[in-house]
Amino acid sequence: CEFSLPVIWSDVITKCKELTKQVCHNQLEPLHHKDVIAAIIMCYSNSKAKIVAIGSGKGFMHGQYVTKDGSTLQDCHAEVLAKRGLQAFLLREMKKQRSSVVQKYLSGRYIYDLKDGVSFHLYVNKVPCGDAMVPSGRNDSYLRCRKEGSDAGPGLRKGHSYSYQKLRKGSPAYKMCCSDKIALWNVAGLQGALLSQLLCKPIYLETIVVEGLAEENNLRRAFFERFKGISGLPRGYTLNEPRIVVMNDHYNVGGEHGGDKKAFTWVAGADDPGGMIDTQTGRVEAGSAVITKASLFQQWKAIAPFGCLQYGNYQKCKKGALEYRKAIGAFCDHCERRNMGKWIARTREVDQFN
Repeated sequence: CEFSLPVIWSDVITKCKELTKQVCHNQLEPLHHKDVIAAIIMCYSNSKAKIVAIGSGKGFMHGQYVTKDGSTLQDCHAEVLAKRGLQAFLLREMKKQRSSVVQKYLSGRYIYDLKDGVSFHLYVNKVPCGDAMVPSGRNDSYLRCRKEGSDAGPGLRKGHSYSYQKLRKGSPAYKMCCSDKIALWNVAGLQGALLSQLLCKPIYLETIVVEGLAEENNLRRAFFERFKGISGLPRGYTLNEPRIVVMNDHYNVGGEHGGDKKAFTWVAGADDPGGMIDTQTGRVEAGSAVITKASLFQQWKAIAPFGCLQYGNYQKCKKGALEYRKAIGAFCDHCERRNMGKWIARTREVDQFN
């Protein structure tokens, strides 16, 4: 899956679709032309690029199937699956004696840094759900969420909380839309809480490529412009403004993405790179489970220093990411100050596993 630089995005898009079809075929599940595909592309060594993670899906887990062991995937939208795949890829690179992606960083408490020339880029074959799909004339900039079984709507004004028991008894789950999650990545980074304790700085996207009938101005607004003026970010964090590339494809029209029962993942270099997920239960039915919370946590614990491990369970270890949490807090504070709505957090009970 390697390409020479400069990247020709049409070639990358073709390869992303070929790989996704191959994963689907291996899991005996055909790829539909309406499926959403997202991929993370890495440029490195000043002359090469490769696809490191792919996600295909547009559903999220029903509340009654929530678990406490980290084995299920609550959000199976393609963009989120690809981002989790990137995290699994980076953890694998950190285990290597010689990596072309990361290097030891021996200053302070962090132990890894990206090598010079390494950058990451997101490709999505449809306009991400949420604010990116709102026409320019309706520039309200709200956070948007999905309620189980319905299309995306404006974010909740007063937030929303639900317990594990309520979900198990059938209370509908809510999830933030992908436009808002991409915006959060442009503030807090793609690495997440666990990896932020190993890396000396957050990982930001350099380019976002969207295929379909997208408007660049809408994408810029959704992904970063509505967050200009954000304050209180810790050192090393910023509002990232990636380059936006629109690849218009009149046969690939964006639309509300929801309802698919299967999702697929692919992670470069994994022992079993492809996996199929039942989006209603959130369980990996076939192939690799390397992107679940439980798997990522186990991979992280294998390389994390003792100072990180002393926190205990998954939830407590995530709380050790102090700067990352401050960046998340600054993002949420900005949303509330601008009356954009509140971020919906998942119930804490699902993160208390070892």
